[in-house]
Amino acid sequence: MHTNEELRQALMSVVKAKEGLEEEMRIMEDQLTEEKQRSAMLEVEANELKEHLKESEMRQKTRMDEIEKENDVLRDQLKHYISMLQRQEGAVKEDEMSEVEEHLQSQLSEMANMYGEVMELNSQLHKQIQERERTIAELQTKALE
Repeated sequence: MHTNEELRQALMSVVKAKEGLEEEMRIMEDQLTEEKQRSAMLEVEANELKEHLKESEMRQKTRMDEIEKENDVLRDQLKHYISMLQRQEGAVKEDEMSEVEEHLQSQLSEMANMYGEVMELNSQLHKQIQERERTIAELQTKALE
């Protein structure tokens, strides 16, 4: 049989083991709380990035719509000038014709430059969107880990 001292030592050993396990559990609960807070912060950050991306996309779409309208106006003006030239073809003197051609040429050049700028802007915005989508995906992956 076991003596009282052996039983007391066994009981003390069990109590110490229990206290050790409780301390480990408290530490793990603290770590879990910290990870939940970090996950919540990452989720908030990911949502903010998504919102920023949506706003950026809306601004890009608005700007593209404005540029499209400007291009339409310029296209209509060009058609108007061409039809005006065709109507006045016989009545316009050679000097006046070259002035009109120069004017049209400069407007065409301006339109070509604007088109190039629009294409460059579109390319930059597309790259920004891709980068932000990658960042959001990374943040979501980190949040899920």
